[in-house]
Amino acid sequence: MHTTRTRLIHAEANKRTLASDAVCSGRPGPARFGRKWLFAGALSAGLLVGAVGCGGSSSSSSADAFEDGIALQEAGKWEEAIAVYNAVIHDDPEHAGALFNRGVSKLERRDAKGALADFDAVLALSPDDLDAKLWRGSAYLAQGETGRAIADFDAVIEQSPLAPEAYALRAEAHLEAGTLEQALRDADAAARLSPDDPAAYARRAAVFDALGEPEAAEVERSLAAVTAQIAADPGDVEARARRGAALLVMDEPELALIDLDLAVAGLPDNAALRMTRGQCYASLNLPAQALVDLTAVTEMPGADPAVVSQARLSRAAVYESAGGYADAIAEYELLRAEASPVGINATVRLARLRAGCPEEAQRRPSQAYTLATEALARFDAAAAAIVPVDPTAEPDAEALETVSPDNRWFFLDTLAAAAFADGRLNLAVTHQQQAAQSAPEDVRPAVVERLQAYRDARE
Repeated sequence: MHTTRTRLIHAEANKRTLASDAVCSGRPGPARFGRKWLFAGALSAGLLVGAVGCGGSSSSSSADAFEDGIALQEAGKWEEAIAVYNAVIHDDPEHAGALFNRGVSKLERRDAKGALADFDAVLALSPDDLDAKLWRGSAYLAQGETGRAIADFDAVIEQSPLAPEAYALRAEAHLEAGTLEQALRDADAAARLSPDDPAAYARRAAVFDALGEPEAAEVERSLAAVTAQIAADPGDVEARARRGAALLVMDEPELALIDLDLAVAGLPDNAALRMTRGQCYASLNLPAQALVDLTAVTEMPGADPAVVSQARLSRAAVYESAGGYADAIAEYELLRAEASPVGINATVRLARLRAGCPEEAQRRPSQAYTLATEALARFDAAAAAIVPVDPTAEPDAEALETVSPDNRWFFLDTLAAAAFADGRLNLAVTHQQQAAQSAPEDVRPAVVERLQAYRDARE
C-alpha cells in the first residue's frame, strides 16, 4: 500500500512543488528521534509535579526541596536535580513524583539503567501509571530492548489511543527492530495525531528510507520543512497551501482541509488553491461544498486555462459521483475536445459512463466503444510524446498523471466494458485480457473478476 502512496505523492510533489489526548497526568512525554531525546514541550513545574498525592511526605522542607529539583530540571541541570531528588527520596522512599522526575533526569543524562529502576519503582507504587510506562518504554528503547519497549508502548496505547508520543516511540522501536510495516503504521498515526510536529514527518522519512523508498522519504522531509515553517509562523498561508495539497494527495483530507481553509482565506483569488480545496471536499464526500469551490474556479477572471480545465474535470467527477449523470456527460463532452491530458481523461471517463451509466437513458454502447478506442489512441500517442528528448530532463509531471504507463490498463478496461455493453463479447474478452496483464497488483483482482464475467457471458 505504501508503494502506491509513494507513486502518488511523488507525482503530486513534482506537480505542485511542494489535538490529541494527554497520556495521563500531564507529565511531559518523550519523543525520540535519531537517538536524540526531545520533549513535546518545555518542562515546567506544573508538568513535573505529577499526580496529586503522589508524594508521601507533607513537610514543607520536603516540598520546597522537590520544587527546587523541578527548577533545576527545567534548567537542564540534570545532575543537580538528581541530587535534590535523592535527598527527597531519602526522606520519603515512596515519593512518586521525585522517583518519576529522577528517572526522567537520569534518562536525559543517558543513564537508561538508572532510569529504569526509578520508573519500575513508580510502577510498583502505581501499576496503572501510564506516564511511567511510557518513559520506562523509552528507557528500554535507549538500552536496545525493543521488545520490552514495544510491550510498554502497547500498554499505553491500549489505555490512551490518542497519545501521539506513544505511537511515535513505538514506531521508532519497530524501526530499530526491523518491523518496518508496523513502524510505518505507527509513524502515520503519530503524524495524524500531531500534524504540526515536524518530527512526525522526519520520522516517516526515516521509515521510508529503511523501506528503500527514497522518493517518499524526500516528500516526508519536505513536509517536515514546511511544517517547521508553519510552526514558526502559523499564518504563513503559502506554507499552508503547500502542506494542504500534499496531505490531500497522501489521503489525509481531514488534515488537508484545515490547511486549505486557512490558505484560501488568505489567498482567495488563487484559482489552483481553490480547486485543490474543492477536490478535498470531494474526497470528504461533501459534493455541495466541492461544487461551490470548483464552479468558482471556472468563473474566476484571468484564471489559468489549464487550472480551469482541471476544475471542470473535477466538477464532472463530483456530478457523476452524486448521480448528476447528464451534467457530468455535458462537462466531459466539453472537455473532450481539449488536446491535453485533461481531454484524454475526459474522453475515457465519458466512454465509461456511456457504456455503463446507472441511468439507462444516458447509455450509448456503440458511442462508448468509439470513445474508448479514441481515448486509448490518444493515450498511447501522448505517452510516446512525453518522453523527453534529453534523457536527463524531467518529463511533464501533469501529463504523467494521466498517461503514465501504469494507467494504460484503465483505458483497456474501459474499452472492454464498452465492447461488452455493445454486445461484442469476443472483443470484450480480448481487451480485458490485455487490461489484466498490465493492471497493477492492487487492482488486478477486480480486473480479472471482470474478465471472468465476460468469459462466462460469452459461453
